[in-house]
Amino acid sequence: MNQFSWNIKVPILKNKIVIRQVTLVIGLPFILLMLFLFYGYFKNDEIGGLYGGLLILLLLVLTFILVMIMYAGGYDVSYVVDDDGVKMEQGASQAKRLKRMSSLGLVLGLLSKQYSVAGAALLGSAKTQMNTKWTSVKDYVFYDDDHSIYLKAGMDTNLIFCHVDNYQQIKAFVLNKASKKDD
Repeated sequence: MNQFSWNIKVPILKNKIVIRQVTLVIGLPFILLMLFLFYGYFKNDEIGGLYGGLLILLLLVLTFILVMIMYAGGYDVSYVVDDDGVKMEQGASQAKRLKRMSSLGLVLGLLSKQYSVAGAALLGSAKTQMNTKWTSVKDYVFYDDDHSIYLKAGMDTNLIFCHVDNYQQIKAFVLNKASKKDD
């Protein structure tokens, strides 16, 4: 049985894939809302649009700072790649911190009767690990410059970050296993 396992710290601000995903998930909604509010300010000369846009900009900056503090500039993750599939697990210290913050969000959401906040807190702590079976992999993309592999398996995606020295070996293994999904 072939098995590869490794730990890696993925820098948030240096990895193009992470920057793109964070921008899509966090930045894009904030920016669209800011543009909408600033448009209202400039079109109708409503000062509320300016204040709202500046408040959203402040929230965007605070979110960025919170993410950088939570992940200490990088994302700790460990992988086990074997004949069954890929197991990704978040670093122990970050998973513990995420669970604490999610628990706090859950309690505060319930106490303030903001059930959507409580639900978001539950969802936030749900994916600290992920298993992707080779039989469910539908597509894959290799990012040679970043030494990473993107696996698409139905509704789930798994991004495998590799070290420079094990990337080619993991890439060959993924090609072998993912191409056998039709057998």
